[in-house]
Amino acid sequence: MKNTNFKLKTKILNRTVSITALLFVAGLLFTGCPQKVKEESKPVYYTVSLVHEGGTLTANPAIQDGKALKDSEITFTASPANTSTHEVDKWEITGGTKISGGNPGDTSVKVKITANTTVKVTFKEKPVYYTVSLVHEGGSLTANPALQGGKALKDSEITFTASPADPSTHEVDKWEVSGGQVVSGGEDGSISVKVKITANTTVKVTFKKKTHPLILKSLTIFGKNAISGRIIVDNSKTEVTAGDVSASFDYGLVMGETIPVSITNGTLNVGENTVNLSIAAVEGKYEAWTKDIVVSRQEAAPIDKTYTVGAVGFTMKGIAAVKDAPLGHNDYGYNKPHTISLSAYLIGETEVTQELWQEVMGNNPSWFDGSSGKEPAVGETQGKRPVERVNWYHAIAFCNKLSIKLGLDPCYTVKVGGTPVDFANLSFDQIPTTNNSDWNGAELDMNKSGFRLPTEAEWEWAAKGGTDYKWAGTNTEAELKNYAWYRSNSGSKTHEVKKRSPNGYGLYDMSGNVFEWCWDWYGTIPASPGADYTGAASGSNRVYRGGGWDSFVDYCDVVFQFSFRPVYRLYYLGIRLACRP
Repeated sequence: MKNTNFKLKTKILNRTVSITALLFVAGLLFTGCPQKVKEESKPVYYTVSLVHEGGTLTANPAIQDGKALKDSEITFTASPANTSTHEVDKWEITGGTKISGGNPGDTSVKVKITANTTVKVTFKEKPVYYTVSLVHEGGSLTANPALQGGKALKDSEITFTASPADPSTHEVDKWEVSGGQVVSGGEDGSISVKVKITANTTVKVTFKKKTHPLILKSLTIFGKNAISGRIIVDNSKTEVTAGDVSASFDYGLVMGETIPVSITNGTLNVGENTVNLSIAAVEGKYEAWTKDIVVSRQEAAPIDKTYTVGAVGFTMKGIAAVKDAPLGHNDYGYNKPHTISLSAYLIGETEVTQELWQEVMGNNPSWFDGSSGKEPAVGETQGKRPVERVNWYHAIAFCNKLSIKLGLDPCYTVKVGGTPVDFANLSFDQIPTTNNSDWNGAELDMNKSGFRLPTEAEWEWAAKGGTDYKWAGTNTEAELKNYAWYRSNSGSKTHEVKKRSPNGYGLYDMSGNVFEWCWDWYGTIPASPGADYTGAASGSNRVYRGGGWDSFVDYCDVVFQFSFRPVYRLYYLGIRLACRP
């Protein structure tokens, strides 16, 4: 047994020795053959440059000798030299990689150092805010852009807008800005001011009762409408005084207030005179107002003349020469506003009466001849009713025959077949009642001493009576019955002349009773016709004017035009005479 164990132990020992020997030999082999061993990598460092004018820039972890380990992450923190006045503006990273921070205004930035790196930070002044005080008793004062806690950024420009508590009665008066600089606005009465905030600033606005512009609503001088800036007055007017002027105005909420005016250069010479009207401002009510009026003082009117034919008398009223007189109206297409100049003339005080016609022509063509159903109104005389149912040829023949009877030079020449008509011996029945080219070619010489039909311009100027009234004698429809016979009051008949009131020139029935033939061919009137304009050179119809006993009120308007063929005879159409003085 012992022998067996010994043999086993010996066997194990031998194997151990063998293994040890093998290991020893192997060690010798490896030791005897040189081997290359891998070296460990060296750390890499990059240059890090800091640019930070106007403050400091620190790194964490700190940079050693201006270098930092590759891929290290470093936080850079900036601080201005004077933290009370400046702050970080912007970061600029070149080379490295920004990980976080570094936005404008940030105080730090984390950078991964992946290459040579420059970290630059700039500083700027901190925003400066100034106190802005608003003073605005009696209204509101707003800022745009709005103030923040009563403050505004230095050098910002703010527009301040003021509004009174009651804009209907008050308005901005004055601005006062202290501290800041006025950029624009801020004038007296301006609703806003723009201010540059360069220091603590006070903006003050005051308000006042509104002073409104005067808006002229009506103006009369010597009772004439002068709102156009021009009037014509007769020779008797030698001076314009404050008492001669009536002016009414609107201002603010006030309507139609009559305000006295002051007069400068009120003396009137014959011809054109520029008269100044003015009103001084009244604080809190209205502004100053002024207006120049051209007042044309006419020469003395010709003396009225009265003529007698047989037992019949009639009067011609003197009308003074006029320059640039306004006629027409925008309501009428052929008679738009225009100006005319006329030589002095006489015009019939009344329409030609039946008795005067009878005396001259030896007949009475009138429809209202006094026969049954056509009698005059109670208390009126038949012969003093106006003649009617006469055509235009009859009218000019009458004028010539009347002139001859009174020893005056006839104004009309009519040639039939080249031979002048003998008006002295012409009978009523010889006057055409159908269209006649010879009579249509009648020639007018206004400078002859005899009678004639008025031109349309002469008729309208006379009808106005020195006023701008709508009707002859009045501008009020309710008063028209006092001046005219027309549909509303005539009783469907003509009436004795001079039974209504005259117009300003002493002329009767210029509106109503019967229409009246004029010389002119019907046509558009130029804006500025020549002196003593006699109408179109030719046409189909002759003008008649004035309204008649059967007319509606508008037809009695002194600017309303009508026309008919010269041969028409109507029971509401008669004549009125004109002549040179």
